[in-house]
Amino acid sequence: MELNFYKQFGSFLKNNPIIDEKLITYLTNENIKQYDQTVDGILNSLHMSEITEIDSSSLQNVYREIYSSNKALIQTFMEIGLLKSFNNLS
Repeated sequence: MELNFYKQFGSFLKNNPIIDEKLITYLTNENIKQYDQTVDGILNSLHMSEITEIDSSSLQNVYREIYSSNKALIQTFMEIGLLKSFNNLS
């Protein structure tokens, strides 16, 4: 589920593209979409009695941390982009 977010992130690290609003928006939307899909899957598994409530709660907590970590990566991207823009003005 997280492939799109991490593929784009990996592409940035490998190719060092311009950090712009389009990239930040894409990563933010992918992160939200992947979080929502994962939580839906967890809740569906709970509803189908494939996992217990405790497992569901634990999985949601773990994935919330992954989501938050991805948000921190996106914030770092924005800061790097701002620094590059600032340095280009100097």
